[in-house]
Amino acid sequence: MRTIKAAILVGYLLAGNAFAGVSSSGGAGVIVCGSKVRLLDLFEAESRGLQLEADLGSLRGNYLQFTSKILTVTGSSRAGDEAYISNYTDNLLKALFQDNFRFLAPGADLKSTNDFGELPTFPAGCSLQQLAVYNDQTQEILIDSDYWNDLSFQDQAAMIAHELLYREYRANGDTSSKSIRKLVGEYFSTKNLPSIFHGVPDSAISCSAIDFKTKPGSFQRGSLSGKLFLSGKSTNLQLAEFADQNLHEVLNLSFDVVIDINALQAVLRPDGHSAVMVNDPQANFEQVVSISSGIFQGQRVSLEYRYRQPLRLKLFGANGALKSTSTFITCN
Repeated sequence: MRTIKAAILVGYLLAGNAFAGVSSSGGAGVIVCGSKVRLLDLFEAESRGLQLEADLGSLRGNYLQFTSKILTVTGSSRAGDEAYISNYTDNLLKALFQDNFRFLAPGADLKSTNDFGELPTFPAGCSLQQLAVYNDQTQEILIDSDYWNDLSFQDQAAMIAHELLYREYRANGDTSSKSIRKLVGEYFSTKNLPSIFHGVPDSAISCSAIDFKTKPGSFQRGSLSGKLFLSGKSTNLQLAEFADQNLHEVLNLSFDVVIDINALQAVLRPDGHSAVMVNDPQANFEQVVSISSGIFQGQRVSLEYRYRQPLRLKLFGANGALKSTSTFITCN
């Protein structure tokens, strides 16, 4: 199963260097039925019975809608932060079209990447064709301009989402685009995707954690990520879970401690990483909570709140072994 550390990763994915350093190759496909061309991700979504969002009439509009969904679902932005989401979208699209996308001359063909994995049955007279290929040497996305121009603006936006997210899946060992196509289809559908902010008061302080042993921008299997919400009366950890079988689930864990928000201070550690340090002399707390559902079912999470130590989360496997340690790096 696949877990995405999305709350930490979205900013990295939407940065201009989103394609740097990948050593594997992949691409995107389209289904061609006569004169109609549809991105494979969206074709499969409709085949699964999902209703797609209405095409908004521009590439930017459709991608802005996707950006808004992924930022709010994963907790990188609250719903309604239009200026923040708009700037993210504009900066990303500008960087991609300037630095990473290369459209081939009309009539030029791309070789199949053969990384599609399991495929649905296509209607008679329809065929799978290669739309885009990631170039390992140049860090470019090569795009068949003929098929691109035949795509709707919605399909074009979905292809960009596909390439950004699939780049990270490949970096962590995936050799098939099956999982990412399903994820893209969910985001471009009308399906209600619960936000990591679900049920959280607007006044709550939000703290984000990261496992420094994982490289920035990577989608690590089995890692722990989420947001810790502090209201002054309660302490709740919410995880946005993404996996092959259950793409979207928000898991809430409550801890029996009231954390003094004023006793938390973000500092720069000697190793160059940020960390939220605990300055409460009375702090000497560690609680372990068992997870009974979702991708982490059978595992345990501990919250460490200790004086002069970083605020930390730990994930333990079903066998009791420590799997990962995440340090909180910001609270706001």
